[in-house]
Amino acid sequence: MRHPSIKALYEYWHGLRGNRIAPTRAELDPKQIAQELGDIFLLEGAAENFSFRLAGSRMVASLGQALTGKSFDAIWLANARASARKALTSASEEGEPVLIGIRAYEPLPSENPLDRPQKRPPMEASQWLQPRWPNLRAADGAPQQERRGTLISAGEMLLLPLRHQERAGARVLGAMALFELPILPSAAPNPLDVSGVRILSRTAMRHAGTGLIPGNLAENVITRRRHLTVIKGSDTPRS
Repeated sequence: MRHPSIKALYEYWHGLRGNRIAPTRAELDPKQIAQELGDIFLLEGAAENFSFRLAGSRMVASLGQALTGKSFDAIWLANARASARKALTSASEEGEPVLIGIRAYEPLPSENPLDRPQKRPPMEASQWLQPRWPNLRAADGAPQQERRGTLISAGEMLLLPLRHQERAGARVLGAMALFELPILPSAAPNPLDVSGVRILSRTAMRHAGTGLIPGNLAENVITRRRHLTVIKGSDTPRS
């Protein structure tokens, strides 16, 4: 975590939940995170279709669109949605805090034929075509191409489970912050791409039982699921 708002919200959430999987929404005190409210959002709804219940003013300005009532999918590039949904599933169904590396792009030009690049001789084509990047998230493993606008800034997004109706993850508290805010308001929504995902369970849980793990195994801890600790196995045959 590098952005101050992301760090502050994580520490606040972590302190609230103590030894529990997640705190409740009723425990949140906006006065305690007043400086971060512009970057904070709340997701709720059906597990397969979370939507924004609220979103802070800086986040709205960064993405160039009103978010209240919109689907979580709506802020992502098409080829990034699967990765974003998987990260959200870790928070909503597994009760895991998740950090997502993001990139924000200017929207692509309109599809008006007059805006399309004109055909040029092969030697000049690269100077006129819309930029393309390989996308390695294709389901079949083959690289795919996706048209994007100009990169605005990189940033971070945090997804934190909240307990609701006796289930951790039924609501998700989050924050999104760019390292450099756009200078001018966007005339159209700025889509996001996923640059990386990190499950924070290793550092998020109170490690009351860690002392029971031998020192030579401590570095092999993969994750924690509730009261269970998952440790990486070895391929070395036993004698």
